[in-house]
Amino acid sequence: MGAPHADHAQTQRTGTVYFRFRSEPADAGNGWTFDDSFPGATGDTLYQHEFLYQLYLHADPHYSGRVTVPVLWDKKNHTIVSNESAEIIRMFNTAFDALGAKAGDYYPPALQTKIDELNGWIYDTVNNGVYKAGFATSQQAYDEAVEKVFESLARLEQILGQHRYLTGQPANRSRYSPVDHAGPF
Repeated sequence: MGAPHADHAQTQRTGTVYFRFRSEPADAGNGWTFDDSFPGATGDTLYQHEFLYQLYLHADPHYSGRVTVPVLWDKKNHTIVSNESAEIIRMFNTAFDALGAKAGDYYPPALQTKIDELNGWIYDTVNNGVYKAGFATSQQAYDEAVEKVFESLARLEQILGQHRYLTGQPANRSRYSPVDHAGPF
């Protein structure tokens, strides 16, 4: 199973993806690895770390929290800027325009309330719902998660049956949220 929300930033803005992460039982509890076997991925060329937790410790040697993806890394200041997918996508909306990123406003002020409302339930019931089902520790937890996923997929189908885009407007943050997670489900 892939990383929850890890592909959002890659999907949102066209650009270079330097690392691909994977987590496998063979990783012996070390978590996400820098996987250079994925076509186009390079592994960690900055520090040659094998595991993502090493990058977290590089930023803060005393870090003891969860190691999650995605990670937006500041190589100049040697630190993690963010590991929250929605926040990273909002940053990508304009932060890299001067560096030649594909221009576009994916979080327009007029749609922010609607986008945030959509993202709230999509995040909880589709994005996390898929992982709640996949990592359920009981049949009841699995059944509840799957039911919420399919209810939300039906809601998405209803919205998209009336509009080409979830907000009724072209590409924005909500457009990408369910696609990355429901596809593998």
